This record gives sequence, C-alpha cells and structure tokens, in this order.
Amino acid sequence: MLSFIDSAIIILYLLALFAFGILIGRKEGLEDFLINNRKTKLFFLIFTIVSTNVGAGIIIGTAAASYETGISFGISLIISEIAAFLLIALLAPRIKRFGDK
Repeated sequence: MLSFIDSAIIILYLLALFAFGILIGRKEGLEDFLINNRKTKLFFLIFTIVSTNVGAGIIIGTAAASYETGISFGISLIISEIAAFLLIALLAPRIKRFGDK
C-alpha cells in the first residue's frame, strides 16, 4: 500500500509531466506532431518502424507461442510482417500524393 507521501509524489510528477506536455505541445501543430513536419530522415524512420514492430516482448512472445503451438506461428508472423512492409511500400506513393493535395 502506498503512503500519502508516495501518492503525492506520483501525482505531482504526473501533473508536472502533463503541464510540460501542454507547454511543448503549444509550439507544434498537428502536422508537426503526426509527421514531424516531414523532417524525419529515412534511416531514423526505418529504425523507428523496426523498433515498434520488433521488441523484446514480441521476440519472447513469439518464441513462447512457437514452443507451445509449433514453428508455424513464428513463420506466419515473419511472413505477415514482410507482407505488411510490402503493402506499405506499394501504398506509400498514393498516400504521399494524397497528403500533398
């Protein structure tokens, strides 16, 4: 059970984080927030996507599920990731044209 002081520290920390987020957020518009004002380099974009999709939880979860259900789970996960990246590669030019309008 948390004591009063522990709860107060957590609440103050969360309020400070919220206030900081509001102050920083006022400087940015929707385009800055969603797409980084189109300033993200390809190298960072690739590793952002990879780090989102491939993390310790995914690797451990896939290994555990493959152990329980067989290797087909891991193979199907890899195939679905490759298919998703190919689909994104095919749709990206259309999405960019739509965004540029």
